[in-house]
Amino acid sequence: MKLELQSAEGQLIKELNNDNFTIAEFDVRARQIIHVVNTDPDAEQLTGADVPKFELTKKEYEERPDTVLGYKKRNQMGRFAPDYESKMSDIKQKEAEEAAHITVGSRCEVRIDNGAARRGTVRFVGETSFEEGIWAGIEYDEPYGKNDGSVEGKRYFTCEPKYGGFVKCKWVVCGEYPELGLSDDEEL
Repeated sequence: MKLELQSAEGQLIKELNNDNFTIAEFDVRARQIIHVVNTDPDAEQLTGADVPKFELTKKEYEERPDTVLGYKKRNQMGRFAPDYESKMSDIKQKEAEEAAHITVGSRCEVRIDNGAARRGTVRFVGETSFEEGIWAGIEYDEPYGKNDGSVEGKRYFTCEPKYGGFVKCKWVVCGEYPELGLSDDEEL
């Protein structure tokens, strides 16, 4: 058996071939797929190809009331909620307003909830292919990041490995944030 990490469209991103890693350590992101490939040559007998299966077309599934989709429609949840479009429009407008205050090349501090503030330089602001919405690409002063400015093989900016990261614009505060030196650390 081997594991492959695929994009939502089914394109191979990388093979997950380290048996000592947990799934969390493979940096799997939202809407990505972990595809299991059976490499056992005897597995062909176990496919159940000759066993009758219950199958539905997409249209039949959409028409059935006893599915998750039917439940969402009945209860007006998710994209079936009456105010879904206006909520999505409000979210997009708010993200655009937050992004308008961020300039590529400016110094910043990233403050996510209760986490420690991290300083860096804004290297990218815009929409990405890995997740919906507007994102800020940050080159951190220290190796706090998860990447080198590229995600899923697409480059958004360039920096050293582990110095790049992407955050929602609401967590970024631009201003006069010089790099912290050793003398800036407080001694206990």
